Amino acid sequence: MKRAEIAFKAALAVCVIAWTIQAAQRDKYMPGQTKLDEPDIDRLEKELSDPATRLPALAALAGFGGRKLYQVGSVFIIEGDAKNAALRERAAKLALMCNDIDTISRALDSDDPRLHMWSLWFWAPDSRPVLKADHNSFKETKWYALTPKVRRLARESVYRSLAIQKLANISLPENREFLLSLIPAEKSAWVIFDILYYTERPRNDNTSNRDQRFNEELLRLLADPDIEVRRDALAYIATNWHSAEMFQARFGAQVSQRVEELRKSDNAKEKDLANYAAEGLEKIAKIWLKRDSAKPR
Repeated sequence: MKRAEIAFKAALAVCVIAWTIQAAQRDKYMPGQTKLDEPDIDRLEKELSDPATRLPALAALAGFGGRKLYQVGSVFIIEGDAKNAALRERAAKLALMCNDIDTISRALDSDDPRLHMWSLWFWAPDSRPVLKADHNSFKETKWYALTPKVRRLARESVYRSLAIQKLANISLPENREFLLSLIPAEKSAWVIFDILYYTERPRNDNTSNRDQRFNEELLRLLADPDIEVRRDALAYIATNWHSAEMFQARFGAQVSQRVEELRKSDNAKEKDLANYAAEGLEKIAKIWLKRDSAKPR
């Protein structure tokens, strides 16, 4: 397997984990939450053939079979119950069979997070070589016509990071401009980093404005009057050192100073998260020091 392919699969695997974490933090929803037994799946399979019940049935199947449906490369979730694993496999196959463009279009319009995840996952025009090679041809397709719907989810969905990745992968200049326009109103550090990761690529000298801009946005989030926004940003800082190298950020002195201020918070949970964030800053600083020291002088 080529190095680029390995790197892509590793990045996608990390993104899948990040998407589910983000969704869980916001609406307490993760793929696989729906519980179905065999009679339920039999009923839902029949309901897929009726336009009036197709989307609700698909949402239930995609929610239950998500662990199998969104499996990436060699990343597997082990199911202890063999019978349940077989049911998830069946649900995933049924959900996969629905990925025609009309159903994807309807699912993109839905308010159901399970359908957001499913429709964004299968909205993949960039995977078709003829379209990837010719953006003008792509703009003439039905897939491109769905772009406004994907953009809506990039603004509103709990799975907006997936929508952001899909838009970024098409590499159209207008998509980059659109993604950057989302940052001022975005309250999630995770999502902001995703936007900057895809829009601020390293230049020929291997430098990028990504981390400088990210630090500026982190300071905004850490000063937000909503404690949940501040806690989300602290959680990101605390765990960033766990990420793959491509997703690790360089945190500046002002971010460290703000974290120290929040360690004195009157809110116990915020104070605990600030302490974890301080530990995370120490760990990522050591990682960057070791990495920079290994570079040829």
